[in-house]
Amino acid sequence: DLQTKVIKTIYKTFGHNVWLYKSHDLCQVGIPDLIICLGGSFIAIELKRPGKTKEGNKKQKYNLRKIIDAGGFGFASNDFNFIMKILTRYYVNFIRKEKKQK
Repeated sequence: DLQTKVIKTIYKTFGHNVWLYKSHDLCQVGIPDLIICLGGSFIAIELKRPGKTKEGNKKQKYNLRKIIDAGGFGFASNDFNFIMKILTRYYVNFIRKEKKQK
């Protein structure tokens, strides 16, 4: 499934540079499926099933907006390649910042 594929690829791609929490079905409604810290950036991802709305329900949209308003980044997607592209961009920006500080 999408969640398993994304999680495995995140750990394989970013290794020790990522912290990831997978929310459970018993969590409060609207909490994003994946909560990630990657290169100092807080990223929340709401994973959507193919054929379902890509945007999420009202509570999911509300929580993603609150995360963005607080300085993090959040989005909903059912596209594996899009998800990994976004995460890779955040990681590349992190590496660039680290190189500039040295």
